[in-house]
Amino acid sequence: VQLIDTGSVNGELFIFNAGIGADADALYGVQKPGCAKDGHGTIVYLRQATQTLPKSRGVAAELTIDGERFSTPKLYQLWANNGRRLARFPVTAGKIDDGKTEIILAFANKMSELVFPSAVTLVLRRNSRDCMFITASELEVALGRKRRAQLDGDPMPLADHFLMKINPGSLRIRVPSVENTIYSKPAI
Repeated sequence: VQLIDTGSVNGELFIFNAGIGADADALYGVQKPGCAKDGHGTIVYLRQATQTLPKSRGVAAELTIDGERFSTPKLYQLWANNGRRLARFPVTAGKIDDGKTEIILAFANKMSELVFPSAVTLVLRRNSRDCMFITASELEVALGRKRRAQLDGDPMPLADHFLMKINPGSLRIRVPSVENTIYSKPAI
């Protein structure tokens, strides 16, 4: 048995990831709140993303990350990642039981500004003027206009304020008895 962290955004729980912005817009076109998942997965999401992401725009945002405040005129996407993968791609060396989440911020007015070199910095996990990586346990986001969010692939309603918290060791799960590198603490 292993204790892992969960997160919450505006009181709604997530285990692996949360997103605010462009990817939540694309996800909303695939999966409406309260509807059963249709099982089409990646192909349907990619089709919707090609239609939605070019239309998404960055928005002014005030962020408070573990008590530190900063603002940006163009928050395009925010991901909070509680594991090692984001959309099936390895992006972090994070642990699922360390009381923190990795936050990835993408700054742009539109998607075309992020294609290059931001894609390279995202893959290499390097901070740049377009991408920023932060590890934190609490995040507050106040936006200049309402945006969508998603929690583990489930859409949330439009909002202009999001409060995300990590709840350390709040979920007890059974794990295989093989060594696993996603944990920082021993099993109980």
